[in-house]
Amino acid sequence: MDLKLPPLGEGVDSGSVVSILVKEGETVQKGQGIIELETGKAVAPVPASAAGKVTKIIVAVGDKISVGQPILSLEAGAAPAKPAAAKTRACSRASRVPARARRRQAFAGGRNNGGRRGTGGGSFRSRAASSPTIRRMAQ
Repeated sequence: MDLKLPPLGEGVDSGSVVSILVKEGETVQKGQGIIELETGKAVAPVPASAAGKVTKIIVAVGDKISVGQPILSLEAGAAPAKPAAAKTRACSRASRVPARARRRQAFAGGRNNGGRRGTGGGSFRSRAASSPTIRRMAQ
């Protein structure tokens, strides 16, 4: 199956290939950038409209291409690599947990708040100003 250049926007119907972001034999996912295209307004990545294994790259760097022109050929049915994405997502969740814990500690105790004012504890005057409705909701 050939991936074609999708419509780029109002008044933009062609552009020059600045770089090719994939190689033959590589597996691409839907939405992954496959080329960078320079139009009269900007340089933008062009996302893949389908997932699969790249069998042939039809365009070259410097080619001027227009909407509907084939960019590359994909082998349909090739499963995209998802384990790496799942691993990255799990790592990013683990790195966010300590930040959440620090925020809870800062807002709950008031003493260990890193010198910020209005983050809990103390008298009413030391807290951040808020409307009575917001204070009721917070209780």
